Amino acid sequence: MENELSWFDRVITPKTKAYKDFAKEVENTSPEIFYRDGERKFSEQEKKFMQIHKSTANKIIQGSAYTVNTIFNVDTDTSDKTNYKSSAEVVRFINKQKTDGKILIIQDNTAFRELTINNEVAKQKYLSDSWAKELEVRTDLSFGMNASEIDERQADHYRRYEIEVKKLDIEINPAIDEGNGVFESMMPFDGDENVPEFDDFYIEENIEGNLTPATNLSEGWIWRDYDDGSVH
Repeated sequence: MENELSWFDRVITPKTKAYKDFAKEVENTSPEIFYRDGERKFSEQEKKFMQIHKSTANKIIQGSAYTVNTIFNVDTDTSDKTNYKSSAEVVRFINKQKTDGKILIIQDNTAFRELTINNEVAKQKYLSDSWAKELEVRTDLSFGMNASEIDERQADHYRRYEIEVKKLDIEINPAIDEGNGVFESMMPFDGDENVPEFDDFYIEENIEGNLTPATNLSEGWIWRDYDDGSVH
């Protein structure tokens, strides 16, 4: 839990040149470059500057319709919040983002709802749904476009969504074909020489130890002791 900012940090520090330079870097540099894909190590002073900057940004959120929280590294809590006035701005931003190793949290500050995008499936589904809404209620997102063009955008993202879903299914169930009832082994065999023989699943010593030779039986016959005391 972060410590509360002191009066000096809230009032004096934001007026210093060091903080202004840091804030300018945050606001004018793409998150990927600024955070170095989650690998950047911050000094104690920079951590304090970041806390002050986030505190200021949180006050702005109330006047913003949408906020996108980009989490680059969950372990180090490396994240960046960007405020947007309209859903169109959010859609354009999300469309440009790569989802590899990154989490995008879209906050609708007017409806008090939150949507998390942590893979390409969720991203394409969000974009497809957003364009579908344009067919019902137009926003700046579809400015200058006709219904056919909007429909093409929606269909394109939905196709991408379906492709990513299939990829995800392959990764989750690579060895099962439920439709045909086929279950492939997770250990491939290279020819007959690697296929275990039936006898390989048994230990010969243990079997012979349970066999009791007997007399007066035809050749090849043996006695077997069973748990109930019977013999065969």
